[in-house]
Amino acid sequence: MMGADNERAEGPQTMLLVEEGIRKVDTEFACISYLTPWRWCNQAVRWLAWKTGTTLAGLVLPDTWSWEKIVGSPAVQGRGGCSLSACTVCTEAQHRMIYDRLHGSGSFRWRVEVPPTTLRMECIKKEAWNPEEGGKVEHVLEVVVGMGGLPTMDDDYFLPVVGLNKYPGPYKTQMLRLTEYVKPLTAIETARLIRQRGPIIGALAVNPPHYFSYRADAKQRAKRVYRGCPESAIIARKAAWHAVVCFEYRFVKSLIGEELQLKIMDSHSPDGPRRWICFDAFDRFCLPVICRPPCPRPSSSE
Repeated sequence: MMGADNERAEGPQTMLLVEEGIRKVDTEFACISYLTPWRWCNQAVRWLAWKTGTTLAGLVLPDTWSWEKIVGSPAVQGRGGCSLSACTVCTEAQHRMIYDRLHGSGSFRWRVEVPPTTLRMECIKKEAWNPEEGGKVEHVLEVVVGMGGLPTMDDDYFLPVVGLNKYPGPYKTQMLRLTEYVKPLTAIETARLIRQRGPIIGALAVNPPHYFSYRADAKQRAKRVYRGCPESAIIARKAAWHAVVCFEYRFVKSLIGEELQLKIMDSHSPDGPRRWICFDAFDRFCLPVICRPPCPRPSSSE
Protein backbone atom coordinates (compact mmCIF):
# COMPACT_ATOMS: atom_id res chain seq x y z
CA MET A 1 0.00 0.00 0.00
CA MET A 2 1.36 3.37 -0.92
CA GLY A 3 2.24 6.16 1.50
CA ALA A 4 0.03 9.05 2.50
CA ASP A 5 1.26 11.39 -0.23
CA ASN A 6 0.60 8.89 -2.98
CA GLU A 7 -2.74 8.05 -1.41
CA ARG A 8 -3.80 11.67 -1.78
CA ALA A 9 -2.62 11.66 -5.40
CA GLU A 10 -5.14 8.91 -6.14
CA GLY A 11 -8.15 10.96 -5.07
CA PRO A 12 -10.62 12.86 -7.29
CA GLN A 13 -8.52 16.01 -7.08
CA THR A 14 -5.94 14.35 -9.34
CA MET A 15 -8.19 15.06 -12.34
CA LEU A 16 -7.96 18.79 -11.62
CA LEU A 17 -4.17 18.99 -11.71
CA VAL A 18 -2.61 21.47 -14.13
CA GLU A 19 0.08 20.30 -16.50
CA GLU A 20 2.92 21.14 -14.09
CA GLY A 21 1.19 19.15 -11.36
CA ILE A 22 0.76 16.11 -13.57
CA ARG A 23 4.55 15.90 -13.88
CA LYS A 24 4.73 15.35 -10.12
CA VAL A 25 2.51 12.26 -10.11
CA ASP A 26 4.32 9.15 -8.90
CA THR A 27 6.93 7.80 -11.33
CA GLU A 28 4.96 4.61 -11.94
CA PHE A 29 2.62 6.78 -14.01
CA ALA A 30 5.48 8.36 -15.97
CA CYS A 31 3.72 7.97 -19.30
CA ILE A 32 1.33 10.74 -18.29
CA SER A 33 4.34 13.06 -17.93
CA TYR A 34 5.32 12.10 -21.46
CA LEU A 35 1.98 13.40 -22.73
CA THR A 36 2.12 16.75 -20.95
CA PRO A 37 3.63 18.84 -23.83
CA TRP A 38 0.46 18.22 -25.83
CA ARG A 39 -2.53 19.92 -24.22
CA TRP A 40 -5.07 17.91 -26.20
CA CYS A 41 -3.58 14.66 -24.89
CA ASN A 42 -3.88 15.84 -21.31
CA GLN A 43 -7.47 16.89 -21.88
CA ALA A 44 -8.24 13.50 -23.43
CA VAL A 45 -6.76 11.67 -20.44
CA ARG A 46 -8.75 13.83 -18.00
CA TRP A 47 -11.93 13.30 -20.03
CA LEU A 48 -11.42 9.51 -20.09
CA ALA A 49 -10.81 9.46 -16.32
CA TRP A 50 -14.02 11.44 -15.77
CA LYS A 51 -16.10 9.22 -18.11
CA THR A 52 -14.88 5.98 -16.52
CA GLY A 53 -15.22 7.25 -12.96
CA THR A 54 -11.57 6.57 -12.15
CA THR A 55 -8.48 8.69 -11.51
CA LEU A 56 -5.53 9.47 -13.74
CA ALA A 57 -3.54 6.96 -11.71
CA GLY A 58 -6.20 4.32 -12.33
CA LEU A 59 -5.87 4.68 -16.10
CA VAL A 60 -2.27 3.49 -15.96
CA LEU A 61 -1.98 0.10 -14.27
CA PRO A 62 1.28 -0.51 -12.37
CA ASP A 63 3.12 -3.80 -12.96
CA THR A 64 2.74 -4.73 -9.31
CA TRP A 65 0.50 -3.73 -6.43
CA SER A 66 0.04 -4.97 -2.87
CA TRP A 67 -2.52 -4.56 -0.07
CA GLU A 68 -0.22 -6.36 2.38
CA LYS A 69 -0.64 -3.68 5.05
CA ILE A 70 -4.42 -3.88 5.14
CA VAL A 71 -5.10 -7.59 4.60
CA GLY A 72 -4.72 -8.30 8.32
CA SER A 73 -4.14 -11.68 9.97
CA PRO A 74 -5.26 -15.09 8.69
CA ALA A 75 -8.35 -16.78 10.09
CA VAL A 76 -7.17 -20.36 10.54
CA GLN A 77 -9.84 -22.64 9.14
CA GLY A 78 -11.50 -25.62 10.74
CA ARG A 79 -12.56 -28.66 8.76
CA GLY A 80 -13.90 -27.59 5.36
CA GLY A 81 -13.87 -23.96 6.49
CA CYS A 82 -11.77 -22.24 3.82
CA SER A 83 -14.75 -20.30 2.42
CA LEU A 84 -15.69 -19.10 5.92
CA SER A 85 -12.12 -17.95 6.57
CA ALA A 86 -11.74 -16.24 3.19
CA CYS A 87 -15.00 -14.31 3.57
CA THR A 88 -14.04 -13.30 7.11
CA VAL A 89 -10.55 -12.04 6.21
CA CYS A 90 -11.67 -10.27 3.02
CA THR A 91 -14.56 -8.49 4.75
CA GLU A 92 -12.28 -7.18 7.48
CA ALA A 93 -9.67 -6.08 4.92
CA GLN A 94 -12.26 -4.21 2.85
CA HIS A 95 -13.49 -2.37 5.95
CA ARG A 96 -9.93 -1.56 7.03
CA MET A 97 -9.03 -0.19 3.59
CA ILE A 98 -12.05 2.12 3.43
CA TYR A 99 -11.87 3.23 7.07
CA ASP A 100 -8.13 3.99 6.94
CA ARG A 101 -8.59 6.05 3.79
CA LEU A 102 -11.12 8.22 5.61
CA HIS A 103 -9.50 8.42 9.05
CA GLY A 104 -5.80 7.76 8.49
CA SER A 105 -3.57 4.72 8.27
CA GLY A 106 -3.86 2.42 11.28
CA SER A 107 -7.08 3.96 12.60
CA PHE A 108 -9.20 0.84 12.03
CA ARG A 109 -9.37 -0.84 15.46
CA TRP A 110 -11.84 -3.73 15.03
CA ARG A 111 -11.07 -7.41 14.58
CA VAL A 112 -13.67 -9.63 13.01
CA GLU A 113 -14.84 -12.62 15.04
CA VAL A 114 -12.23 -15.41 14.73
CA PRO A 115 -12.97 -18.25 14.59
CA PRO A 116 -16.13 -17.19 12.74
CA THR A 117 -18.48 -19.09 15.04
CA THR A 118 -21.56 -16.95 14.37
CA LEU A 119 -21.08 -17.17 10.59
CA ARG A 120 -20.45 -20.91 10.82
CA MET A 121 -23.67 -21.58 12.71
CA GLU A 122 -25.71 -19.34 10.41
CA CYS A 123 -24.32 -21.06 7.29
CA ILE A 124 -25.20 -24.47 8.71
CA LYS A 125 -28.71 -23.26 9.48
CA LYS A 126 -29.11 -21.84 5.96
CA GLU A 127 -27.55 -25.00 4.42
CA ALA A 128 -24.93 -22.86 2.69
CA TRP A 129 -22.02 -24.76 4.23
CA ASN A 130 -21.22 -27.88 6.24
CA PRO A 131 -17.96 -29.35 7.61
CA GLU A 132 -18.07 -32.43 5.38
CA GLU A 133 -18.60 -30.77 2.01
CA GLY A 134 -17.64 -27.17 2.68
CA GLY A 135 -19.53 -24.51 0.77
CA LYS A 136 -19.23 -22.11 -2.14
CA VAL A 137 -17.90 -18.64 -1.41
CA GLU A 138 -20.93 -17.07 -3.11
CA HIS A 139 -23.32 -18.93 -0.82
CA VAL A 140 -21.36 -17.99 2.30
CA LEU A 141 -21.29 -14.33 1.26
CA GLU A 142 -25.03 -14.42 0.65
CA VAL A 143 -25.43 -15.56 4.26
CA VAL A 144 -23.16 -12.70 5.37
CA VAL A 145 -25.35 -10.24 3.47
CA GLY A 146 -28.45 -11.79 5.04
CA MET A 147 -26.88 -11.31 8.48
CA GLY A 148 -26.18 -7.68 7.59
CA GLY A 149 -22.44 -8.23 8.02
CA LEU A 150 -20.04 -9.91 10.42
CA PRO A 151 -19.67 -9.55 14.19
CA THR A 152 -16.38 -8.33 15.67
CA MET A 153 -14.45 -9.35 18.77
CA ASP A 154 -15.87 -6.17 20.28
CA ASP A 155 -19.34 -7.36 21.26
CA ASP A 156 -20.89 -3.97 20.56
CA TYR A 157 -19.79 -3.57 16.92
CA PHE A 158 -20.60 -5.09 13.54
CA LEU A 159 -18.92 -4.91 10.08
CA PRO A 160 -21.79 -4.30 7.61
CA VAL A 161 -21.87 -6.02 4.20
CA VAL A 162 -24.65 -4.98 1.81
CA GLY A 163 -23.98 -7.19 -1.22
CA LEU A 164 -21.49 -9.17 -3.27
CA ASN A 165 -20.04 -9.01 -6.75
CA LYS A 166 -19.18 -12.21 -8.64
CA TYR A 167 -16.62 -12.49 -11.44
CA PRO A 168 -15.86 -15.60 -13.54
CA GLY A 169 -12.21 -16.57 -13.72
CA PRO A 170 -10.19 -18.06 -16.59
CA TYR A 171 -10.17 -21.69 -15.34
CA LYS A 172 -13.08 -23.69 -16.72
CA THR A 173 -13.56 -27.43 -16.96
CA GLN A 174 -14.50 -28.93 -20.30
CA MET A 175 -18.08 -29.50 -19.10
CA LEU A 176 -18.49 -25.83 -18.23
CA ARG A 177 -17.09 -24.80 -21.60
CA LEU A 178 -19.75 -26.91 -23.30
CA THR A 179 -22.72 -26.00 -21.12
CA GLU A 180 -22.39 -22.30 -20.42
CA TYR A 181 -21.06 -19.19 -22.06
CA VAL A 182 -19.49 -16.80 -19.60
CA LYS A 183 -16.88 -14.24 -20.49
CA PRO A 184 -14.17 -14.49 -17.81
CA LEU A 185 -12.20 -11.61 -16.40
CA THR A 186 -9.00 -10.86 -18.26
CA ALA A 187 -5.67 -10.51 -16.49
CA ILE A 188 -5.78 -6.72 -16.91
CA GLU A 189 -9.33 -6.52 -15.55
CA THR A 190 -8.42 -8.64 -12.53
CA ALA A 191 -5.33 -6.58 -11.72
CA ARG A 192 -7.34 -3.38 -12.08
CA LEU A 193 -10.05 -4.81 -9.81
CA ILE A 194 -7.50 -5.51 -7.05
CA ARG A 195 -5.76 -2.17 -7.60
CA GLN A 196 -8.97 -0.14 -7.36
CA ARG A 197 -11.22 -2.24 -5.09
CA GLY A 198 -8.77 -3.91 -2.71
CA PRO A 199 -8.44 -7.60 -1.70
CA ILE A 200 -10.83 -10.07 -3.33
CA ILE A 201 -11.74 -13.71 -2.73
CA GLY A 202 -10.54 -16.28 -5.25
CA ALA A 203 -11.65 -19.90 -5.73
CA LEU A 204 -9.46 -22.53 -7.39
CA ALA A 205 -8.87 -26.28 -7.53
CA VAL A 206 -5.87 -27.51 -5.53
CA ASN A 207 -4.20 -30.91 -5.26
CA PRO A 208 -2.61 -31.36 -1.82
CA PRO A 209 0.06 -32.04 -0.72
CA HIS A 210 1.58 -30.57 -3.91
CA TYR A 211 -0.23 -27.28 -3.30
CA PHE A 212 1.03 -27.04 0.29
CA SER A 213 4.67 -27.03 -0.88
CA TYR A 214 4.22 -23.58 -2.43
CA ARG A 215 4.96 -20.75 -0.02
CA ALA A 216 5.82 -17.11 -0.70
CA ASP A 217 7.13 -16.23 2.77
CA ALA A 218 10.76 -17.17 2.24
CA LYS A 219 12.79 -15.15 -0.27
CA GLN A 220 14.19 -18.24 -1.92
CA ARG A 221 10.63 -19.40 -2.61
CA ALA A 222 9.28 -16.09 -3.87
CA LYS A 223 9.57 -17.22 -7.50
CA ARG A 224 7.67 -20.49 -6.98
CA VAL A 225 4.21 -20.15 -8.46
CA TYR A 226 1.36 -22.65 -8.13
CA ARG A 227 -0.19 -23.19 -11.56
CA GLY A 228 -3.31 -25.14 -10.68
CA CYS A 229 -4.16 -28.74 -11.40
CA PRO A 230 -5.48 -30.56 -14.47
CA GLU A 231 -9.17 -31.32 -14.90
CA SER A 232 -8.37 -35.02 -14.66
CA ALA A 233 -7.38 -34.54 -11.00
CA ILE A 234 -10.81 -33.04 -10.27
CA ILE A 235 -12.59 -35.90 -12.04
CA ALA A 236 -10.50 -38.47 -10.12
CA ARG A 237 -11.29 -36.65 -6.85
CA LYS A 238 -7.61 -35.99 -6.27
CA ALA A 239 -8.22 -32.24 -6.12
CA ALA A 240 -10.53 -30.07 -4.06
CA TRP A 241 -11.99 -26.60 -4.46
CA HIS A 242 -10.39 -24.03 -2.20
CA ALA A 243 -11.04 -20.37 -1.30
CA VAL A 244 -8.31 -17.80 -0.61
CA VAL A 245 -7.90 -14.02 -0.33
CA CYS A 246 -6.03 -12.35 -3.22
CA PHE A 247 -4.31 -9.17 -2.04
CA GLU A 248 -1.36 -8.59 -4.37
CA TYR A 249 -0.55 -8.98 -8.05
CA ARG A 250 2.46 -8.81 -10.32
CA PHE A 251 2.95 -9.04 -14.07
CA VAL A 252 5.89 -11.27 -14.97
CA LYS A 253 7.44 -11.51 -18.42
CA SER A 254 7.39 -14.97 -19.95
CA LEU A 255 8.11 -16.57 -23.33
CA ILE A 256 4.50 -15.99 -24.42
CA GLY A 257 4.16 -12.45 -23.08
CA GLU A 258 3.24 -11.12 -19.66
CA GLU A 259 1.74 -13.44 -17.05
CA LEU A 260 -0.38 -12.26 -14.13
CA GLN A 261 0.41 -13.84 -10.77
CA LEU A 262 -1.64 -13.27 -7.61
CA LYS A 263 -0.34 -13.41 -4.05
CA ILE A 264 -2.85 -14.94 -1.68
CA MET A 265 -3.52 -15.26 2.03
CA ASP A 266 -4.33 -18.86 2.90
CA SER A 267 -6.02 -20.23 6.04
CA HIS A 268 -4.04 -23.33 7.00
CA SER A 269 -1.76 -21.86 9.68
CA PRO A 270 -1.31 -18.70 11.80
CA ASP A 271 0.93 -17.22 9.09
CA GLY A 272 -1.49 -18.13 6.30
CA PRO A 273 0.74 -19.00 4.64
CA ARG A 274 1.04 -16.66 1.68
CA ARG A 275 1.48 -18.16 -1.79
CA TRP A 276 1.90 -17.00 -5.38
CA ILE A 277 -0.69 -18.48 -7.75
CA CYS A 278 -0.95 -18.15 -11.52
CA PHE A 279 -4.02 -16.18 -12.60
CA ASP A 280 -5.08 -18.95 -14.99
CA ALA A 281 -5.65 -21.32 -12.05
CA PHE A 282 -8.61 -19.34 -10.67
CA ASP A 283 -12.16 -20.45 -11.40
CA ARG A 284 -13.95 -17.37 -10.03
CA PHE A 285 -13.63 -14.31 -7.82
CA CYS A 286 -15.98 -12.63 -5.32
CA LEU A 287 -15.97 -9.23 -3.64
CA PRO A 288 -18.03 -8.25 -0.57
CA VAL A 289 -19.65 -4.84 -1.07
CA ILE A 290 -19.04 -2.38 1.76
CA CYS A 291 -21.14 0.81 1.92
CA ARG A 292 -21.29 1.56 5.65
CA PRO A 293 -18.61 1.84 8.38
CA PRO A 294 -18.50 -0.38 11.48
CA CYS A 295 -21.64 0.19 13.50
CA PRO A 296 -23.28 -1.01 16.74
CA ARG A 297 -24.39 -4.62 16.59
CA PRO A 298 -28.08 -5.00 15.63
CA SER A 299 -30.25 -6.12 18.52
CA SER A 300 -31.86 -9.56 18.33
CA SER A 301 -35.29 -7.94 18.11
CA GLU A 302 -34.46 -6.11 14.87
